[in-house]
Amino acid sequence: DGNAYMLKADKFIPELQTLLCNQNIGKVFHRASFDVNFLSRAGYEIRGIAFDTKIAAYLLNNVQENGLKDLASVYLRAKDILEFDDVVPQADRAKKGQPRPARKTIADIPPATALRYAAADAYYTIQLADLFIPEIDRQGFNDLMQLELGVQRVITKMERVGCKIDLVKADKLRLEVQKERCKELSEIKAIAGQELNVNSPKQLAEYLFEYDDGKPVGLGLPVVGLSKTTGLPSAAADCLACLEKDHPIIPHIAAYKKYEKLLGTYLEPIPELVDNEDCIHGRFNQCVTDTGRLSSSTPNLQNIPVKTNLGRE
Repeated sequence: DGNAYMLKADKFIPELQTLLCNQNIGKVFHRASFDVNFLSRAGYEIRGIAFDTKIAAYLLNNVQENGLKDLASVYLRAKDILEFDDVVPQADRAKKGQPRPARKTIADIPPATALRYAAADAYYTIQLADLFIPEIDRQGFNDLMQLELGVQRVITKMERVGCKIDLVKADKLRLEVQKERCKELSEIKAIAGQELNVNSPKQLAEYLFEYDDGKPVGLGLPVVGLSKTTGLPSAAADCLACLEKDHPIIPHIAAYKKYEKLLGTYLEPIPELVDNEDCIHGRFNQCVTDTGRLSSSTPNLQNIPVKTNLGRE
């Protein structure tokens, strides 16, 4: 009827559980996996998910942005939309040598602000459902919606259960890779005859490629490609592979970058994300890719470096 409500649920409410687990009372969500897992941690079981507006938007147009606020803006012409960062500000930057302060949660926000944010989300979701349900039916996507809701139930459980991490093996690999990275850095310094910050694209490009008045300032190697971010000659892995035989330092730079990537992307951050049972709870996204496959984020559990033996380890 155009109204939305917020329920203060700071402790378990049996009447709410009776409603949520009743299969005969249909529920509408926007990305149900998030809400179902959040509520499950508070002891609630959800049954009877009848519709998901994020999945519906993806089925109807898989190249549009399908966040709730994006859809509210486009389909409902909503104005003055509150984003989560407006309600719960990002934590301040860490002071030098100090850990970054913890970010507040929605529970720390004044009830009036939380009410406006939560009620708007609920209202947008039901309004979008009223638009999308007949359109899904008109285009003959009802069976596909049921299939996607079934997939979503599996994904929700996958996210809740998580992936077990062998922290002992991860730590052993981290030490091995750090040792190999140090070796390569020593080789680079010996060949270059100077300290070289391999992690600085600008300094590395100057050393490998730069010319002054037609004469090489550094090695003067041929430029294979340009970096999309800096516009400087690129020292990315594919470009270094083309220059492998041009100078003996190149294989060592390539190896250093490989070890740095394994450390920075996998061996250092991922063990920090485990829970008390050594499990990591990544997110699986069914409404992101153009092709319909799943993607993964926070962290990306599908981003596995299988091209080398060490990567496979």
